[in-house]
Amino acid sequence: MLRRVFILSCLLTLVAGNFYTFSARDIDGETKHLADYAGKVSLVVNVASECGYTESNYRDLVALQKQYKSFGFNVLAFPCNQFGEQEPETEANIKSLLKRSYHVNFPLFSKIDVMGPDAHPVYEYLYEETGKRPTWNFAKYLINRSGKVVQFFDTKIQTIDIRQQIERLMKYKDEF
Repeated sequence: MLRRVFILSCLLTLVAGNFYTFSARDIDGETKHLADYAGKVSLVVNVASECGYTESNYRDLVALQKQYKSFGFNVLAFPCNQFGEQEPETEANIKSLLKRSYHVNFPLFSKIDVMGPDAHPVYEYLYEETGKRPTWNFAKYLINRSGKVVQFFDTKIQTIDIRQQIERLMKYKDEF
């Protein structure tokens, strides 16, 4: 019964058509309503600690968060172990490693699946909006202040290279 209620809730959220209507567990296991980020530009990223892209992406994500947070921007990171099993750690270990090694300054969520039968509703919504799923770690979705998904960036697009799109969204409330 509880699973049925959860599925119904997810379907209703999908109909709503707004990223900020979802919720997800944060890295500490607490439910976090993404509505807390409404009115801000968000970059949603599936992350992994043991990937060849880890160091450069975390460095760039931390820099973007530091530079733009006061202007209404957030990186929202979702650890995922689906690609090469490159995020095998527990949430506590992930959090500790990222704080210690990369000085992560943005919200971290619990480890999830981003595709397949157990994909998190957030990622199902992102797919529905863009028609694109991550094919590896560090795929990125750019969300405007109103919760509309405006662009998908494949893993091969370096995080720092999307700075112009982020700035444009911050400057023009809902255009793009």
